[in-house]
Formats: sequence, structure tokens, C-alpha cells
Amino acid sequence: QDGCARCVGRAELRELPDEFVCPITAVLMQEPVRLPSSKMAVERAAILRHLLDSATDPFTRAPLHAQQLEPDVELRARIDEWRAELAAPSPAEAPAP
Repeated sequence: QDGCARCVGRAELRELPDEFVCPITAVLMQEPVRLPSSKMAVERAAILRHLLDSATDPFTRAPLHAQQLEPDVELRARIDEWRAELAAPSPAEAPAP
């Protein structure tokens, strides 16, 4: 979590990959889940909010319940790796020995 604010501040240094962006909120996903019908990856909190109003996949309108959400551990690992790379000090920021 602490690396997120820093990565957002440095976003212009390295473009945010589209696959890391939630199609519902248009922000970097923290906890991506895969929807069973559309196979889309979305932020867990965003789809849970959607399910409060409509028990459907927002992309296919197929019935959807919170229990059907599958954590996308591979995508989350790639996001965490990307964030760690951004949080690491660049050579210009590294303290001199």
C-alpha cells in the first residue's frame, strides 16, 4: 500500500499497463478478481459495489454472485512486481555511498 502513492506520483516515468487498470473504476487494481462469465479482471471492491445494485456481470449481464469471484493471483503478482519496480529508487535517487 505505501508504494502505491509513490507509483502514482511517478506514473509519467513508466506508463501504467492497461491490463492493470480496472475497467469499472479506471484505476490501478489492488485486488483483481476474474469474472466467470466475461473473464474480465476487475477490482474486487468495485465489483462488490456493483453487485449491491445488480447481481449481474456488468459486461455480459449474466447472473453473478460474490461467491463466484475468483482472485486473479497471477495478475496481482504482476501488479505487485510493477509497483515494487516503481517504488525502488532510481539511480538518480539512490543515496551516494
